[in-house]
Amino acid sequence: MGAKRKTMKCGCGGKFEEKTQEIQGIKCDVMVCGSCLEIIFTLEQSKAYHKLRQIQDELSKETKKISKIGNSMGITLPAKLKELGFEIGKSLDMRILDSRHIIIELFT
Repeated sequence: MGAKRKTMKCGCGGKFEEKTQEIQGIKCDVMVCGSCLEIIFTLEQSKAYHKLRQIQDELSKETKKISKIGNSMGITLPAKLKELGFEIGKSLDMRILDSRHIIIELFT
């Protein structure tokens, strides 16, 4: 979220506040009403969400396989991830969630 917090008034009389929510598996900034919990997007938030959704949709079309690289294993990352800052030579952090899920996070 940006340094300046946005607020708007909801139809229920409550105030919208900028928060990070998970929508369809994607974490993004949205405006949430503190009273009725209605969620809306600003134009900028909508553009950011749709860009991530488009990349997610493209990623889900491809099945990835684990490759052998010397004595190690590896996967290839699609070039589309460059739009999110993933570049050759960048450092990544990897964490295990459970026996079937990992998180790969780009160091910034």
